[in-house]
Amino acid sequence: MTYEDFEDRGFHEVVRHGGGGIGQVPDFQPTLHMHHSIYRRSTLTYKGDDSLPERFQRFYGMITNIDDNFKRLEEKLDQLDLTDNTILIITTDNGTAGGNRLFDAGMKGGKGSVYEGGHRVPLFIRWPNGELTGGRDIDQLVAHYDLLPTFVDLFGFDFIPVKPLDGRSFKPLLYDANANWTNRILYMDTQRKQNLIKYKTYTVMDDNWRLVNGSELYDINADLGQTENVFDQHPEAAARLVPLPFVGFQEKADWRSMQHFRHWKER
Repeated sequence: MTYEDFEDRGFHEVVRHGGGGIGQVPDFQPTLHMHHSIYRRSTLTYKGDDSLPERFQRFYGMITNIDDNFKRLEEKLDQLDLTDNTILIITTDNGTAGGNRLFDAGMKGGKGSVYEGGHRVPLFIRWPNGELTGGRDIDQLVAHYDLLPTFVDLFGFDFIPVKPLDGRSFKPLLYDANANWTNRILYMDTQRKQNLIKYKTYTVMDDNWRLVNGSELYDINADLGQTENVFDQHPEAAARLVPLPFVGFQEKADWRSMQHFRHWKER
């Protein structure tokens, strides 16, 4: 079976119901062969580029592979005459898994880190029929769990959740550059355990500050790289961000692993 056969099957499944990384979810085709094919193509894309170590030849090759398939998605939407009435989003689930060794966008840390580079991700959104066609950046702090209430709001659905939603609609930010947006406090941890450990490894965020592990405080707008701990200089900000009592994961502290979108863009 050719690489294209595997690629087409994988692409079809992703478009239909989503999926994780290779090997993280079941696949209808032998994942070993698919992995090998993608590895081979990704490596060859940048083969011979002496400016990149072999590992990063593969890393950038996979980015190219994603770009190629995203173009295929856009072409399919055009073919089906769905482009204008489709909300198209580009985002990711965590910070870089290694690319920060070559380019870190001024941020500290990578995937799995409580620092900005571990959880700050881009969000591009386009919806021509909804008059979302690009041209501006939106800098307010939002998170992955804001997407569902935003979609409900954009489509005008009569939606009654079974339980209260954690997020809020950021539709106002999409249409009004001067929208009133509350400076919320968001929580993030990086534990991969069935039973989370209280205060093990975490960061607390608002539009201006990052409190890391209860002892490090960073002015994120002035110090994106989180190089200067100003915990002692701003005790009032640190006190505001100290997590509330840990009560059954239902109180103010939402300790589930999350990513946040900051400096996200309307595409």
